[in-house]
Amino acid sequence: MRAQTFGPITMANVYITKRYSLYCSHLIMACDNPNEKTKETSFHGHSMDLLVTFKNSIHVESGLSLDRDFADKVIQDKIIRKYDRRNLNNILEIPTGENLIQSIHNDLQSTDLNSIYFQCQLKETNKNTFSSEVNKTP
Repeated sequence: MRAQTFGPITMANVYITKRYSLYCSHLIMACDNPNEKTKETSFHGHSMDLLVTFKNSIHVESGLSLDRDFADKVIQDKIIRKYDRRNLNNILEIPTGENLIQSIHNDLQSTDLNSIYFQCQLKETNKNTFSSEVNKTP
């Protein structure tokens, strides 16, 4: 049995997710008792995976939906340099994973990748992954 063809390659929207590494530290104050020391309220760091998803059609000549070198350069210049190996308390007023993913999301929307940027996820620990998705209305 032969594979079916579904029309011109340029009609298909595809998603591609790129993975980047971030190493950050932070101190979060306890919500109910700021003097109580816990795992979360002690100064600590995380080795995190940042997953950035793009949505685009496939380019006819290259067969690709994303200039990966360009995306890597933009992410490196605008995201990794800003957050990697940093104390997040010096960047965010409240340095939680929720606020970090929202800040990264906002940064991505202000780049040249905005037209194809779809979603970002931040895996902070094996138990906590934060997501932020673009809400583009037609």
